Amino acid sequence: MLTKVDVIIRYIEELIENGELSYRERVPSLTEMMKRFAVSRDTVVRAYKKLNNRGILNAVHGKGYFVANKTIVFEINLFLFLDELSSYKNTLVKSIELHLTKKGKYNIFFHHYNADMFERLIQENLGQYTHYAISPFPKTKEVQKSIEQIPENKLILLDRHDDQDKKWRFVGQEFFQDITNCLNQLQERIKKYKRFIFIFPEPSYHPKELKTGFEKYCKGQHIKYSIVSNITSATIKPNDAYLVIDDNDLASVVKTVRKENWILGQDIGLISYNETPLKSVVSDGITTISTNFELMGELLVKMILNPKIKNIHNESQLILRNSF
Repeated sequence: MLTKVDVIIRYIEELIENGELSYRERVPSLTEMMKRFAVSRDTVVRAYKKLNNRGILNAVHGKGYFVANKTIVFEINLFLFLDELSSYKNTLVKSIELHLTKKGKYNIFFHHYNADMFERLIQENLGQYTHYAISPFPKTKEVQKSIEQIPENKLILLDRHDDQDKKWRFVGQEFFQDITNCLNQLQERIKKYKRFIFIFPEPSYHPKELKTGFEKYCKGQHIKYSIVSNITSATIKPNDAYLVIDDNDLASVVKTVRKENWILGQDIGLISYNETPLKSVVSDGITTISTNFELMGELLVKMILNPKIKNIHNESQLILRNSF
């Protein structure tokens, strides 16, 4: 059975669908709607706020509510807040867009690991969306405080959750678990090399769980290893294996291998984090550890449509190619 709020919402939707209300036209005032439906002012306000959150109406202070969209198609109005746009995050965004088709729309924002920007963009967009999907970064007071302003039922943490409170719904990677699981599959291959080196740029906002997972794996398997923040061609040695998280470091290793006429996968072992189409063809194929970002986008939309889904671990997979 429809509530009075639902009845008002449907009435406004029909006015727009039938062309009786046009784009940017003012909708009936609160007083008019109170009289028409014999309801309280609060009931009308709640209906208009829901339409506002869906992006159907805009509220203009002192003037009332106006039609914000030419057609009524949006049940979901998503605030998508990512760290930065990379090749694999672009795959994620395209997947979200695909699975939102005919269900809703989204607006995308980037914080670039800037706490002030993170706080400002959330503050400016509070109450404007039906759902908020946010990729946070390692806990700071500003980040935590900003996230806490969003109602729990509207928020999903995306891709990573770092130190954030586990009360929030989440879809994404569990970095410690994922890296150890994938390295275990390479155990015999890793032991063919003298050393296993993880190039982990510092300072950076890459998940620290990757370092702790790598270190625990190597210690447990008695593998000689090191974690370095940067690397040059002079420090790349034959019979070593390398795990890189930054694509610039990936390029450096590949260039050195070519310069020295080494064979990738024999003289040097190489694994890259995060799959991209290019890595399947570079140097006859780069072995990767990666989550499925296309699937992550699909799972995010499923979580939005089904509030009963609390958490989804989008596991990383090992994609074995010639470089290892």
